[in-house]
Amino acid sequence: MVKVICLISPYILHFPFSETIYNGHLEQVQDSLSRLYQLTVEVAVDFANLLSRLKFDPLAEDDLEILAEVCDKLCTTAACLSQLSEVRGSVTLWRAYTSLIQQYHGVLITRLDLSLPMTALVKEIKDGLDTLASLSLGNKTVEEKDKKIVQRIIKMTSFCLKVVIVMCEKFYGYLMACHTSLMLLILLLYRYSPKNVVLIDYPEGVKKDLEVQVTIGIEPLLTHLRDDEDFIEEVLKSVQKETSIVDDWGCHILLLIAVLFPLRSSITHHMNTIVSRIFQATEKGHASLSFPCMMDGVMCKGKPLSAVTLYQHTVMHLCAASATFDCQQFEFLEGELVRWLLSGKMWPSLLAADVWCFIARWIFMLND
Repeated sequence: MVKVICLISPYILHFPFSETIYNGHLEQVQDSLSRLYQLTVEVAVDFANLLSRLKFDPLAEDDLEILAEVCDKLCTTAACLSQLSEVRGSVTLWRAYTSLIQQYHGVLITRLDLSLPMTALVKEIKDGLDTLASLSLGNKTVEEKDKKIVQRIIKMTSFCLKVVIVMCEKFYGYLMACHTSLMLLILLLYRYSPKNVVLIDYPEGVKKDLEVQVTIGIEPLLTHLRDDEDFIEEVLKSVQKETSIVDDWGCHILLLIAVLFPLRSSITHHMNTIVSRIFQATEKGHASLSFPCMMDGVMCKGKPLSAVTLYQHTVMHLCAASATFDCQQFEFLEGELVRWLLSGKMWPSLLAADVWCFIARWIFMLND
């Protein structure tokens, strides 16, 4: 069985470089290559379908070595098929991979390097969303050909996101080198949220499909990452990098707030740092905070605030967090508020002033 997948994988990986390999002789071998390619894809799909009928003994070392190698080859081959626009074949192989890691995650958890499949899936999602943003849809009625392209992109993006969520669920605590990719993925999903400026002029139908099938995946992802110490450290560290990998600071503010909330005991020792990073991101996020974009708000007296700005969203959550600070944390918060209040930076100083006002009213109510 391993020999089959080991034969399939090099053949498929070879096809994207055919022009370079064969150079001036490509025309002579093109028909043979096309037939070989189609046959290889068919064998790969048949192999992936066959895997569901096979059983691996989790107590047998030989079986586990075969299983780990099969998983590695499946994701490599699936990623290559996607690059070759062989969507059905790619989906079939990713499904087989997902099925195996769900069924055998207990024994695979220390054997698989998830960074390669995670990188490939995140790239697939990013390429799809970037392609979607590049389409000239505007407010006009979507033409039939564009509608098909849009639906194909959204379905593939949704599928890849589901695979990522399964990996985060089954390999919690063993994601190792995946945290940067996962952070960038969540930032990307925030960027393409229907209420963000990127898709503000797109037809409502497209935005609704994106919300229901793609950006709805933000919360399931965060459910598996909020208490992952390495992921939290990656998020906090990225704000301080001289050349940050984050190009949309509004999305980063949303991610920092999403990591902080819901408030819980496991996040207590990070609260001061997260608040500090929110102020730093606010300083860099002038453009994002100035956009006339609205988002779903929080509950107030049992009623939802259906439309708030990013700044209002930030103020409400910082105020809620400050109300839970103990004496030592509040001393740190006080220093941060004074520093940013006197900084002369528009958004951070305004944010610090609004939080101060809340604290003053909060203390007055407690002492009343």
